[in-house]
Amino acid sequence: KTSVPIGYAGNSFDYSLDELRKTQQLRIPIDVTKGRAAFRGSQEHSQRVAYFGDASRGMYGLFNNPNLALDNSTVNWATATGQEIVDDMNSLLIKVWIDSANTHLPNALALASARYATISSRRMDTGTDTTILQFFMQNNLYTTTTGQPLRIFPRLQLTGAGVGGKDRMLAYELNDDNLGMCNPIPWRATAPQMKNLSINVPCEYKISGTEFRFPFSAAYRDAL
Repeated sequence: KTSVPIGYAGNSFDYSLDELRKTQQLRIPIDVTKGRAAFRGSQEHSQRVAYFGDASRGMYGLFNNPNLALDNSTVNWATATGQEIVDDMNSLLIKVWIDSANTHLPNALALASARYATISSRRMDTGTDTTILQFFMQNNLYTTTTGQPLRIFPRLQLTGAGVGGKDRMLAYELNDDNLGMCNPIPWRATAPQMKNLSINVPCEYKISGTEFRFPFSAAYRDAL
């Protein structure tokens, strides 16, 4: 890809003249709560665009990029054994590795928070103290190949993110070469402006969606 869509965004906060007079007369710093809330709003918006993009602007996110391979799980986690769940997660790592001709070795796995909670608390086998997560962390493609721990990210946003409202799982090779998000203008306040009996402070920022530069470096899997 030679270009990445960039979106211009903004919000604002304001202070009434009474607030400003009070600050001046009492000689106390102006309350920054509204400014912090505006900054937090820009962060929430940026995260939403990073995860799901903005279709109206031709942007796609980390969890819905049409350039990545998508398949469907054949394992019902509600009734599956611990080994079947481990195989379901590990086979997605293997899929990325094989489909990319061993060019990309996925080092990260993202899954819905409820599913992460399941594998972190459910025993691998009856009569053992090892959870499914502990077993998988030791027995997955990336760890057995490199000796390094696999990164597993629980994300609430993956709940219902798949086709038909199904939970989605994402395996990908996480590095700066494979994917990124542009932020050419970080959130910043511009010159205050008079508006009726208040001072309005417009804010601006520019962001993109999440760009996968190499489509074979990641893959999705929707739950059964």
